[in-house]
Amino acid sequence: MNTFRAGVFVGIAGALIVAALVMAIRLAETWSPHHTDLLLGGVLAIAGGMGVALAVFVGAGAFARLAGWRPPRQEGPPPPLETAWRDLPPPSQTLPPWGVTGGGNFELLPPSEQDRRYRFDLREVTKRVPK
Repeated sequence: MNTFRAGVFVGIAGALIVAALVMAIRLAETWSPHHTDLLLGGVLAIAGGMGVALAVFVGAGAFARLAGWRPPRQEGPPPPLETAWRDLPPPSQTLPPWGVTGGGNFELLPPSEQDRRYRFDLREVTKRVPK
């Protein structure tokens, strides 16, 4: 199985290399000095933008270090919270209609009119069926 995976990997890698070579040959056939200028301009613009971003991050870090900036910290322990909201309500002496575990009576409300329209009554069906 590993030789099969290796073969698939080598096949895909080979196909990608061949495709890149074909594309490079096609580009080389129509290459001009103008294209070189465009390529170098794009590479330099990307490198310049990355340099500016890097300079901003390094400069911000250096400024924070030189200015003695420290992140805000609390002095001492945090203030105590009111604990009344943490207390549980007193236990109920009566069981809810759905029972202790959540099961039980599912028909707490009467069925709506829409549910009554689609009910299935076996007596009505057997009356309609010819014998």
